[in-house]
Amino acid sequence: MVDRVTYKANGIDFHALVAGEGDPVLLLHGFPDIQESFHHHLEALAEVGFRAIAPPLRGYPPTKGPGPYTVEQLKTDTLELAHRVGMSSEVPGYLVGHDWGGIAACLAAGEEPSLFRGVVIASVPHPASFAARVLGGDYDQLKRSWYMFFFQMEGLAETVILTSKMAFVERLMLDWSPSLLKNEGSELVHKRMEAMAEPGVLKAALEYYRSVFPKPDRPPPLVAKPVSVPALLVFGSEDNCIPHTVASDSNAFFTAGYRLEVLSGAGHFVHTEKPEAFSRLVTQFFTDIRSQ
Repeated sequence: MVDRVTYKANGIDFHALVAGEGDPVLLLHGFPDIQESFHHHLEALAEVGFRAIAPPLRGYPPTKGPGPYTVEQLKTDTLELAHRVGMSSEVPGYLVGHDWGGIAACLAAGEEPSLFRGVVIASVPHPASFAARVLGGDYDQLKRSWYMFFFQMEGLAETVILTSKMAFVERLMLDWSPSLLKNEGSELVHKRMEAMAEPGVLKAALEYYRSVFPKPDRPPPLVAKPVSVPALLVFGSEDNCIPHTVASDSNAFFTAGYRLEVLSGAGHFVHTEKPEAFSRLVTQFFTDIRSQ
C-alpha cells in the first residue's frame, strides 16, 4: 500500500509517496517526470523489507515550492530529505535516482557517503563523467543534448513549449524513448505533460538546466565528487538522450565499485518502460548490500 507523507526539508513541505517499513530508500525522479513513475518500485521495495520514499523534486507538483532551482539545491534537498526520513551515519539508507534524480543522488552520495549504503543511478552517468564528455567535444552527445542549449534561452524556451501545449515535451520523451508508448502506454506520458503544464513547474524544471551553465551573476557550476559507496547504473539500450556507452568507463567516478546494466528494448525512461526488470535489479542490489 502506497501512502502520502509530508517531510519538511529546507523550508518547504515535500509531499512524498511512501510504502513499506524498514531501511529507508529515497527514489528521486527526473525531467520531465513525476513521483508516480516510481509507484511499481515503491511496492517492490516494500515487499522485500524496505521503506521506500518518492518525493517530488523542488518545483514539481505536488510540492512545488520556491527556488532556487539549481544543482546545488538539488544536492542540499536530497541530503536534508535523507536525514528527515531517518538516514544517518549510524543507520545509513539507499538512493535511487533517474535523470536529474540520478544527478542529485550522485551529488548527495559524493558529499555525505556515510548516509548511504548503496545508490542506483538510472539513465545518466556520474555528472563529472558527463561534463568531461561534453567539454571534451563528444560530438554525438552534444548533438543528443541540443535541448539543454535550447533551454538556456530564457523566456523563448518557455514560450515555445507552452504554445505547443506540451506537445514539445511529448516529442522530446518519444525521441528519447522510441518505444515509450509501446512499453508503458500513454497514461503516464499524459500525466507528465499535465504536471509540466501546472503554473510555475516548467520554469522550475528549465532552471535546473540553466544552473549548470556559468553566468556572471551565478556561482560556478558545482563540482561533483566521486561516489564512494557501491553503485548500480541502469540504462536502456534504446536511450537516445544519453547512451549507456557514456557510463561504460566510470571507475574514477564510483570508487567503491559499480556495475552497469543495460535493459534491452527500453529508452531513457528505463524504470517505467521495463518496471519488473528494473525493480528486480534494484531490490537484488540493495538486499545483497543489506545482507553483508
